Amino acid sequence: MSHNLCERTHKLHCDKSVRTFGIVNNKRTDIVMLDRTIREEYLIDVVIPDSHVYTTITEKLQKYTDLEEELTRIWHLNAVYIEPLVASTKVIIPNKIHKSMKLLYLCPGLYILM
Repeated sequence: MSHNLCERTHKLHCDKSVRTFGIVNNKRTDIVMLDRTIREEYLIDVVIPDSHVYTTITEKLQKYTDLEEELTRIWHLNAVYIEPLVASTKVIIPNKIHKSMKLLYLCPGLYILM
């Protein structure tokens, strides 16, 4: 029963292109989660770079900015969040991961298990 309730309030897509009406170059993130109750969408991209963790975060934020604007405009969303979840192969934990985990309601220590 809780599964049906979740389907009514949230929508989750993995590895699918996001439907837009305009021309947007990058419209395929790893995970897209829509919270229908508050009309917010989360574009989640999971990446494990060899180096340059902070550069990777900046690139991901810039990469999906056009998609964020297009989704807000055409679907009349209150907010669209771009959340790159970046884990390093060199045990570098970026400060942004704490904010992303909290925003996505994930366990605070989950990145340690990744």
